[in-house]
Amino acid sequence: MKVKVLTVHWHADSQPIYSGHFQPNGHRFATGGGDNNIRIWSLKRVAGVTGVAGVNYLSTLSRHTQAVNVVRFSPQGDLLASAGDDGTVLIWSLSETAIVEFGSSTSTSYTTATTTPAAKGDEDAESWKLISSLRTSISEIYDLAWSPDGKYIVTGSMDNIARVYDVAAGRCVKEIRQHGHYVQGVAWDPLGEFIATQSSDRSVGIHKVNSQGSKGGLDVLDYAKVSKGDLPVTRNKDSKNLGENVTYRSGMLFHNETFTSFFRRLTFSPDGGLLFTPSGIFKYHDIVEDDKNSKPDSVPVSTDATNTVFIFTRAGLNRPPVAQLPGLKKPSLAIKCSPILYKLQPSPSVFQLEYRIVYAVATQDSVIIYDTQQSYPLAVLSNLHYATYTDLAWSNDGQELLMTSTDGFCSVASFEEGELGHIYEKESASTPVIKHNLKSHSTGLVNNPLFRAINNLSRTKPYQNQNSNEKKTNNQKAKSTNVLSIKDDKSYHILRIINLNLETTRRDLLVRALFQLKIN
Repeated sequence: MKVKVLTVHWHADSQPIYSGHFQPNGHRFATGGGDNNIRIWSLKRVAGVTGVAGVNYLSTLSRHTQAVNVVRFSPQGDLLASAGDDGTVLIWSLSETAIVEFGSSTSTSYTTATTTPAAKGDEDAESWKLISSLRTSISEIYDLAWSPDGKYIVTGSMDNIARVYDVAAGRCVKEIRQHGHYVQGVAWDPLGEFIATQSSDRSVGIHKVNSQGSKGGLDVLDYAKVSKGDLPVTRNKDSKNLGENVTYRSGMLFHNETFTSFFRRLTFSPDGGLLFTPSGIFKYHDIVEDDKNSKPDSVPVSTDATNTVFIFTRAGLNRPPVAQLPGLKKPSLAIKCSPILYKLQPSPSVFQLEYRIVYAVATQDSVIIYDTQQSYPLAVLSNLHYATYTDLAWSNDGQELLMTSTDGFCSVASFEEGELGHIYEKESASTPVIKHNLKSHSTGLVNNPLFRAINNLSRTKPYQNQNSNEKKTNNQKAKSTNVLSIKDDKSYHILRIINLNLETTRRDLLVRALFQLKIN
């Protein structure tokens, strides 16, 4: 793997770069910056050499009146959506003819340090035209996501509302008013059934999408809102196996509005089986040495909080998370999965999938790359930028990872062919089903019976007992739950299973799902 900070004059006056995204099935990528512009680029590669030599500048799109916070190509790659502080979503498409701005003899020129060293008169290599402008509010837009079919866009705004737009009709078709503070991240399920939103009100909202609504259009219904949950805590910090002696405490899962970032960019895995949520916070409760033999409810504890990423399964979107990525020195703010699925390695797996999913987590000062097979990270990238990260983007072949930063620069991590693994070939074109092994296996930390995440559980009732007074005793919970051990040294970025609680209702649901899908 090679990592390179591209010393390119990306945006005017080295303004912050708030977003980046690669074009699906294409060679371009876009960046959005604090200079109110979108810029289109392509990576410059050298045949037979690993890494990126530089970038080629292609075009500048200038219609926003304030900073551009997010840019996203449509899944089909023919359209580009941008949004920012002016509260407007702009839809762009590539023009076959050159478009000259009024008052200018040529299209906007731009020079990069890695292409031609001088020439301020360079012309755009291509032209993009504005085909639609979507606006229903003047509030800043922090994030947006396309529907899998490219017909709709969901945005998250500073007015606490997530809006769904019909791109062809050019109008807002749904306002999601579930949050009490800024909506800083949105994600559309690749299978088209859910929309996930994350807000600085310390919650993640899950919304059910019905493409055949009451009036023949799109309906979006509130499905669940997860902000707190009962998470396992240590009875004894010296214990190597928490599965035998577990207590639970209810707590908030995410940072509050003082979180120093504009973004909480959550994401679904490419198969839709997992949801990764940033800005998580997890509190360890360690037993006081003199009171190890006390009853669980009366044990004095010392708390130690760590930044983390929480992972939800598709079958448990309306329930507390099943795993976390603790040990982050700074809060996480963006997560992106590689679009490529990889074959399993000959080693035990944390998530017993038929393939490996590689994903990157951006914190304020580092980027950590994981996969779904092992608990330890594949790589930790740090000391690349002087300021916080803002966004992540994977290339179509999964060989490059683009990282944007508020210092006005971008970095690219390049992987050799086969370095991340061999590409998984789907056995059929049907929707992938995630199969998790319920048998014990070793993850390198502790033998652990893992969970199953079952796709398409539309009959699941939303989790309603989050704030209810019905609480099980700690002993009851301990009997039905197994967790991975938590090391005393929390500096390791180790994935940990934290909630395998198969209560009666969940066990019944699991049995029904297994029967319906005929999974052995």
